[in-house]
Amino acid sequence: MKLGVSVDVGHVRAVLMDSDGAVGGRAESMAADVNDAIVEAVRGTLAGANGSRPSATALSFPYPDSRSWPSDFSFILAAIGENVPVRDRKCSTAQPATSMPSRWT
Repeated sequence: MKLGVSVDVGHVRAVLMDSDGAVGGRAESMAADVNDAIVEAVRGTLAGANGSRPSATALSFPYPDSRSWPSDFSFILAAIGENVPVRDRKCSTAQPATSMPSRWT
């Protein structure tokens, strides 16, 4: 299972997908603090995933709004697991992280 998290102007979307593209869970958050919104969306996604956990996580942030990009992702590890790799991608919203899990297999 792969977890994709897309952050766009304070709106965070997360989706958990298996290698066949089946969605195992999804959630959204619009919490005022971007880090809190990411954690809330991730926890909501995993809560609806019937115990499934990600083997990798990708976060996508809009370009060029670098004000919303965290410089450290350790805050998310408590929600996803200490050994789950986290990748970040600064990109346009045309290619959000929520579309990335299907390309990782």
